[in-house]
Amino acid sequence: MSDEYDLSKDEVQEDKVHFFDQIAAISWADLLEEASIQSERTCAVFRRQTRLLDTLTFASQEYREQVMSDLRNS
Repeated sequence: MSDEYDLSKDEVQEDKVHFFDQIAAISWADLLEEASIQSERTCAVFRRQTRLLDTLTFASQEYREQVMSDLRNS
């Protein structure tokens, strides 16, 4: 087995403390705000796509079914 994976309990504990320090340093308010903004952007894209789909017209039922099938598969 490689030496790089041979960690002592102290080294593992030190790594855990370092990890928890990094977690504590995260600005959770900023993270949640950014997640909220990204969610709103995603919803806006879905609303736009829905409006576009709602305004589609088709020359025939067969053409409509083909377009919808293509959209589902993309």
